[in-house]
Amino acid sequence: MLRQKIFKLLAYGVPIVLICFVYFSNRSLFLDSLNLARNVAEGSFLDLAQPLKYEQSAPLLFLYLSKVCTLLFGISEYSLRLIPLISGLSCIFLCGKVIENVLDVKLALIGVFWLGTHFMIVRYATEYKQYMSDAFVTIFLIWLTLTLKELTRKNILILAIAGALSIWLSMPSVFVLCGVLGFYLHEFAKLKRPIIPIILLFVWFALNFLLEYTLILKPAIGSSHMQNFHNNYFLQGRFWNLDSLQHDFGLIISTIRMVVGKSGIAIVVALFLIGLGIYDLFRNQKSIALLLVLPILAVFGGSLLQKYSLIERLMLFTLPIFILLLLFGYNYSIKRLQQQSKLLKSSVYIVLFLAFAIGYSQTQGLKYFGQSLEREDNRTALEFINDQVEKSNPIVCTQLAYPAYSYYTHYDKNYRYLDLGNAIGAQYGESIVKMAVKQSKQEKNEVWILMGHMQEDEISNLISKLEHAGTIKNSYRTNRSAAILFFTP
Repeated sequence: MLRQKIFKLLAYGVPIVLICFVYFSNRSLFLDSLNLARNVAEGSFLDLAQPLKYEQSAPLLFLYLSKVCTLLFGISEYSLRLIPLISGLSCIFLCGKVIENVLDVKLALIGVFWLGTHFMIVRYATEYKQYMSDAFVTIFLIWLTLTLKELTRKNILILAIAGALSIWLSMPSVFVLCGVLGFYLHEFAKLKRPIIPIILLFVWFALNFLLEYTLILKPAIGSSHMQNFHNNYFLQGRFWNLDSLQHDFGLIISTIRMVVGKSGIAIVVALFLIGLGIYDLFRNQKSIALLLVLPILAVFGGSLLQKYSLIERLMLFTLPIFILLLLFGYNYSIKRLQQQSKLLKSSVYIVLFLAFAIGYSQTQGLKYFGQSLEREDNRTALEFINDQVEKSNPIVCTQLAYPAYSYYTHYDKNYRYLDLGNAIGAQYGESIVKMAVKQSKQEKNEVWILMGHMQEDEISNLISKLEHAGTIKNSYRTNRSAAILFFTP
């Protein structure tokens, strides 16, 4: 009993401490986070119900909760990341509850530790985007369905409210609700009960989704930027075409890679265990099988219709489902192995151990106890400029650096001390070197150049061009960002 309590403390405690550690490390906001934050800072609640600016899209309830956090605690990186943090921690606890409900405590501890220390959970529980809320809504709806079980009048009302809120909080929740309705449809069929409550729930969810689609999803999906960016992440469905078949197979395998990494043995074993888990569930627990499998089929269907991209971060909501299916498959295989010879059991155990060890090593986020999760560090580049004598000089921003200048100098309460010169943002395709030369000649003075959201070789190449066009008087380089003091006579 004491050993079990210690293991439980570690299984839950390590992920919680890890996520909180990364949260309080307070890395600089990433480009998409900056642009989403600017929408929240600049817009009213009514504005947030309109198509967002800066090529952003997010669920309305997520935006509203973000707005409430900034109104209560002020606009800062911490307040913006509060909803993802709460979603991440809640996801860990609910995942444990679900696994204990459908399997056992030992497997729950394995599942919780794997999920809670997964690098994508650690990242998106501490990053200002909606993807962690997607994963939370998935496990919440699964937990709620298994907790309610029967659809009494009270439970129908609870599910109707929870489902509607989920749709407005998480875009892929509509896929998970397909599994919820499938669960109850099978339960009603077993009991030979009229399915009118399920039809009413379906209509209610559909109305909420259509309204959300009209207000938020349609403008975003229809934009040329979104279509061009996500085009390669849609399933094509042309099974008669070899290139198309390879493309679709690659996308499906990439979803498994999200769960267990890129190792061949881990992917093969994961696919095998998921298959076993689905087989066992459809044989013995069809309702739960539908609850877990229908969301996966629905998201692939949405991708075939070119409505949902299978890019990794958008598929984060499936991570709890795949971990559950893996554990079902593992549990089934262990039971069957008890009837086999010692040699076969030992061989399978070795393969399973290697697959899990390699898969976990490639997806774990424990490394962030010792290394930064920084994606790009525009913030310290701005702080460097602020520390210089020439801080009031004009700042020429590369196209993707301007959002950092805008957010940190205008909105974040913790960086109001930044007192920098006016910024000029480059337009798409505009030469930053020509802009800097023109501005320096016009001012007859040095100008700052802020580079952001750039690869290191791109920064080096741009600095080389600047050296040929004028003189670099001062410079600072950090992760995917740089601040350059430039002058040309």
